[in-house]
Amino acid sequence: RELLCERGSVFVQISDENVHRLRCVLDEVFGADNCCGQIPFRKKTMPLGTKLLEQMDDYILWYAKDRNVVKYNDLRRQKAQDYKDAGRQIR
Repeated sequence: RELLCERGSVFVQISDENVHRLRCVLDEVFGADNCCGQIPFRKKTMPLGTKLLEQMDDYILWYAKDRNVVKYNDLRRQKAQDYKDAGRQIR
């Protein structure tokens, strides 16, 4: 925590088996109020013919030193029309 600047944050990847334990540790270190998010992401697809559900997701836990001043840059996607227009210009 002390290694981060005032606007800094940390991201930690973990499987669903231990995400609850890691949240407890990070809540203790950073404070529960400084949790910025728990981000699920798919790491693989369900194999055909499987008989039980398989773990397909991991999680990224995002904690800030101070959530009120954390630096966040929003990711934006271009609209589909922008991609089509760009494709016409290249040809």
